[in-house]
Amino acid sequence: MKTQKHKKKRWIFDSSFKKSKRKKKHEHNLRIQADHEYKNQKKSNHAIDKQLNKNSSYARLKIPKIFSFIENPDETMKTINILRLYLSSQNVNSIHIDHSDCIRLDLCASLIMDLTILNCNKNKNFKGTLSKNEIVNLMIRASGIIRHLNLPESINDNNEDILLFPLKVGKKTTDQYHTTDMEIASTNLNEYFNKCLYKVNLELTPDGKSKLSKMTSELLTNAEDHSGKEKWYLIGYFKSIDEHQHECHIVICNYGKSIYESLNNDNISQKIKSGILMLTEKHRRRGFFSIKRRWSESNLWTLYALQEGVSRLRDNGENIDRGNGTVEMIEFFLELAKQGQKKMCIISGSTAILFDGKYKLHDAKIGDETRKIIAFNFKNDLGQPPDPKYIYTLKNPFNGTIVSLRFTLNDEFFDQKAVQK
Repeated sequence: MKTQKHKKKRWIFDSSFKKSKRKKKHEHNLRIQADHEYKNQKKSNHAIDKQLNKNSSYARLKIPKIFSFIENPDETMKTINILRLYLSSQNVNSIHIDHSDCIRLDLCASLIMDLTILNCNKNKNFKGTLSKNEIVNLMIRASGIIRHLNLPESINDNNEDILLFPLKVGKKTTDQYHTTDMEIASTNLNEYFNKCLYKVNLELTPDGKSKLSKMTSELLTNAEDHSGKEKWYLIGYFKSIDEHQHECHIVICNYGKSIYESLNNDNISQKIKSGILMLTEKHRRRGFFSIKRRWSESNLWTLYALQEGVSRLRDNGENIDRGNGTVEMIEFFLELAKQGQKKMCIISGSTAILFDGKYKLHDAKIGDETRKIIAFNFKNDLGQPPDPKYIYTLKNPFNGTIVSLRFTLNDEFFDQKAVQK
């Protein structure tokens, strides 16, 4: 990679890639919500079409200042949608990816952009401009598009400042006689995170290893069973900030059905469906659903799916303990960082959920059962709307589910239940 004085750094390459009354009302409201989301998407696509018409053979993709599903999901997803249109355009044969203004790049946004390019089966030429921020450039070269296209400028795994968990692509298998992709990934993630902890002279306890493996397996199983695509992606990135602080990123994602779509089908457990429909009616009667508030029925269903014991398979004789492994995994990592040094998110369909430790799982009485609940409000009450800063509707939905974890390991602060010196 050449660098000239007073000029921006550039990377350049060429590449090619190959019905009851309640139910009727429920469906009516879903149509209204879907229509609103369609109009938003149509308006966004119209603006992109105008950009395409300015130059039919060349397009510049401007990466936003904050390219992150954790802190800037709508603008990030809009950027991905623009890229998709550029890739699908028969007129555009050259795309310039411009990171020059980007000062915060998260692994989740970088991965989705890279997968969008890698999964494209059309011949395109690419050029790129790196950021003025060297931390951003390090991720682009180590775990971003430069690395995933195996360009010479990529950073190898032996860099002393970073530890990489290379992109793992897994899929569901019915072969009972061989180790599954999910089992391999769970073991590898355990080993990877232990390597990260070694950087701060710590390691997972046996209980911590078992817990992390169980949560990873559940998360990947959910991706396999509910998305409809049966394929998932897992990646990790660890960078030393200074002698005592180290930033860790872990991302798990899948394309296909959103969490809401996987619940809202005929195969859903009747007990679960009855509970969510009653809760939905309660929110509707109280006027909680609102475009202005960015709180919708699909947001509520997604939140409900995160609660302990909620799974579309619960009444079908399969794994009745499944249902909140995603939140448990997030809380596991939240415990390892100080307040203000951790932010994580779930993006699924048109729903964005942010975790930073302010709201946590707590025991709650549900009928004759005690379950762990997280409602993202101070009363921890699913019957009340959540804090709009933590759960809200996206203007630009993601076709699938992303779980993105970003936290700073600090060797002066650890939950000793999970790690040991």
